[in-house]
Amino acid sequence: MKRTIGLVVLCICLIGCAAINRPEKSIENTLADFPLFEEIKKVDSKSYETIKEEIRNVIKNGASSEEAIHRMSPILLQFGMKYIPISSDDALISCMEVLTRTMDELTQRDPSQTYKWLFPEQYGYVRAEKYVKKETATLMMIALADVVRTGASNPKTAIDSEEAEETLEKVLSGLFIKYGMELETLSDVHSPQVDKKKACYLMIDFYNEILRLPRRESCALFRYLLTTEGKY
Repeated sequence: MKRTIGLVVLCICLIGCAAINRPEKSIENTLADFPLFEEIKKVDSKSYETIKEEIRNVIKNGASSEEAIHRMSPILLQFGMKYIPISSDDALISCMEVLTRTMDELTQRDPSQTYKWLFPEQYGYVRAEKYVKKETATLMMIALADVVRTGASNPKTAIDSEEAEETLEKVLSGLFIKYGMELETLSDVHSPQVDKKKACYLMIDFYNEILRLPRRESCALFRYLLTTEGKY
């Protein structure tokens, strides 16, 4: 099965809109309200400055600071992907729970938006905050902050591939009993003939089954999947 974990464009619903054309100090203050940006500032000042510069440019073009920060999703994705697989067990599980919840909320509204969220290079970007609940987006910000903080301060890099493969087989076997040959949909989610709604719910159930495993097995499998490029 091709890898289907697409931790893609992170939905961010930020509260407290700013006025248009705010000065540099106000941008700094706006970012300081969110732990995620504070963690990015601590571990990678270059990325932080890039984000700040992009926000300033978007605001100059007439967007509010809220809209500008929403548009930083691709940058936040690139940054967060470095830390999700090596974050603490608690941070990893929390992040995967929120990601799965986000997928579910997007799919309920429009499966094509879920595809954009998971695979932006193939389908284009989505303004996920238009489709997900504010509570979910807030939880995402918190989870990502914990991911960056724990992944940067105490990275967990050990992966038992053999054990993870065994756990994966157990999860897939359970899903096969439930879905039968429909599970093959996950082997090529980009096929023109694929039912996107069905594919999305299969992916959601796949992640939920992993989340139902004992904590140690769940974390080990997620770390394996997120660091096994192109295999699943």
